Amino acid sequence: MGRLYDDENALAAWSLIGPNDFTRDQVAEGTTPKLSGPLWYRCANRECDHRWTFADQIYVCRDCMGCMFCENCHTELKAGRMEWRVCGKDHEFLYVPKWDAEAAEKIGKGHVKVGDESIMKIEDWVDKLRREYGIEVPEDGAGST
Repeated sequence: MGRLYDDENALAAWSLIGPNDFTRDQVAEGTTPKLSGPLWYRCANRECDHRWTFADQIYVCRDCMGCMFCENCHTELKAGRMEWRVCGKDHEFLYVPKWDAEAAEKIGKGHVKVGDESIMKIEDWVDKLRREYGIEVPEDGAGST
């Protein structure tokens, strides 16, 4: 998820990494099911056992490649209280918010929310990104949406 200073598109990309086979019924009426997804990420604080399998409350360092923290460890890092660290307390972070099942359902499968209001087909969004960043689709169509 590089280019993390393009927060709008970075957060849109992260929002697509939700739980596998998600349905709203799984979180209805106060139940808290164990959701899992396609990621295999772990908090960068080696003393923490927090892991993510989908995008849900992640602090992603903008300076350290692949460095992510859970909320508690991010707070400790920023306060200078983390003994072992690979990241700096003065680094900037992109905050990936808590997974919102209701919002994901409203956006709909095959669509992505970009920014505060715009809901787009994923294919249209990817094409827009290609234009913005000057990425051409090979003539054979490989890599096209």
